[in-house]
Amino acid sequence: MEKINIGFIGAGNMGFAIMRGIAESDLCNDTKMYATSRSIKLMLTIQIMSRLSDLKNME
Repeated sequence: MEKINIGFIGAGNMGFAIMRGIAESDLCNDTKMYATSRSIKLMLTIQIMSRLSDLKNME
């Protein structure tokens, strides 16, 4: 399957919910997500979520 790149401009509540849904689904294996946000706290949360998803995929 081809790798998918998805970008989010403004990772607010809706963007974060979509990213979390993708990360928790089977789509995450072939998807790379990029996001921007004015909130540093939100971006750190997204980075942690991304790393946890990477660990899940290593199993």
